[in-house]
Amino acid sequence: MGGWCPDHAQLWQSVPAALRAHARVDRVELKAIVDSDLETAMAVLGSEVEQPRLRCIHYLDTPDLSLYRHGVIVRARVNERVGKGDVVVKLRRPMLHIARAATNLVVELDALPAETAWAASLKRRRTPEAIARALGRRRPARALLTKNQRALVTRLAGDEIDVDDLVAFGPVDVVRLTSGRAEERIGVEAWTLPDGSRMVELFAKCCPTRSDAIAALVRDLISDHRIALAVEQVTKTQMSLERLARARRRPLRQALPRRQAPATAGGAPGRRHAVERAARPCDHELAVRHDVVEVLAERRHDLREAPGEWPLLTTP
Repeated sequence: MGGWCPDHAQLWQSVPAALRAHARVDRVELKAIVDSDLETAMAVLGSEVEQPRLRCIHYLDTPDLSLYRHGVIVRARVNERVGKGDVVVKLRRPMLHIARAATNLVVELDALPAETAWAASLKRRRTPEAIARALGRRRPARALLTKNQRALVTRLAGDEIDVDDLVAFGPVDVVRLTSGRAEERIGVEAWTLPDGSRMVELFAKCCPTRSDAIAALVRDLISDHRIALAVEQVTKTQMSLERLARARRRPLRQALPRRQAPATAGGAPGRRHAVERAARPCDHELAVRHDVVEVLAERRHDLREAPGEWPLLTTP
């Protein structure tokens, strides 16, 4: 896919007007899919790169993605190597719809290069083991969602969707690298789907009052490092769900070995695999580990002097 080289001054220009139109915003996230690999995108992070985070993501939806078409996203995420997980119900819609449903929820402005959307989310913490056990069940939503989360899904998507009928899509393996302060963080993420396809996103998170300055900084970084943006600019969730749904529609005899029954959509085998999955690294960790080590070693002398500081990045 050829890269998109836009007028960088036009990136995220819709953010100020969107913020002025909504009184309550907790944070802003600027994001863009880049037409490059993780190593190239890492150039924007500078020399102070934090330790990589490995994540494993599953989505819950109907087989035909009815929830997503209603602007509702249900996601279970495990932060591997840290031993933490969470389950989030998120509403992603235009401002007029989100204002009524955003009470007591975290409200975020999601800004793609040429458009914005409002997201409100309700999160619960879960252990990786609890998430894995739930994903291995026939009705994973029963164990993953709180009463309030289930009620929110029903309220947003309507009674025609039975929460107990949701199926799991995944896993999606994620490598996340960030730099900067917690309140003004710039980062890149590489997402790998079960079919091996990948996408890399550049993002920045900040408070609303700093969005103009952070947007200008990210525009300069993209320009200075000649980062090409992907022609198709959509969210990672949309891209992932569409590909996972297509994979699920393929005949099982082509997607899975004989006698192996799926418990999750998109290629995840079953309950035993799901439980084991929470205790081991992402499938593509070894594939990206060498690239991350090579780039970071050029910028962090302490990696050469004390490689044990980041045992995750020790090459096998």
